[in-house]
Amino acid sequence: MQISIEVLFSITVALIGVYATVSKILKDNKKDNEERQRQVANDREKQAERHIEIKKSLDYIAIDVDKINNTIKDIDNKVDAIDRRVTINEQAVKSAHHRLDNIEETCRVRSDSN
Repeated sequence: MQISIEVLFSITVALIGVYATVSKILKDNKKDNEERQRQVANDREKQAERHIEIKKSLDYIAIDVDKINNTIKDIDNKVDAIDRRVTINEQAVKSAHHRLDNIEETCRVRSDSN
């Protein structure tokens, strides 16, 4: 069984073609994997930066909320103080009104007796 040179050459060329194709596919896959890894690394870095920005924003919001809470506490304290003062004034007005009623009654009694 003799193999002709043309058949041997064709088989060799076919094997070289298969080898070149497989090599190209492997090289492209390797390049794609490296590119994907770079892209994943870049995405992770960008995501980490976004997380840092969000954390900073949340920290600023927390500080602002604390300031607002402190302001509300101050306002509550002022309202309580005003409420106490109004209560004292209401009691004083009630007492003054009672005294005026007594004076008015006294004046009426004197005017009736004359």
